[in-house]
Amino acid sequence: KLRPGFKEILLPGEPELRTEMKRRKEGIYIPDRTWEEIMRIAEKKSIDVAMIVDESQKNFVE
Repeated sequence: KLRPGFKEILLPGEPELRTEMKRRKEGIYIPDRTWEEIMRIAEKKSIDVAMIVDESQKNFVE
């Protein structure tokens, strides 16, 4: 029986699993300033980000 104010009972690890599933589906938000810094560092280190990143969506390619 649920206590007043609660909608469900979660098992250990369930909140983390839900977060992981959501991030895999929707991606992880990266602020523009942070993304620009990541791109700057990648360029400085000669990392070919086009191989791992879909530039138009800013999502990792699976």
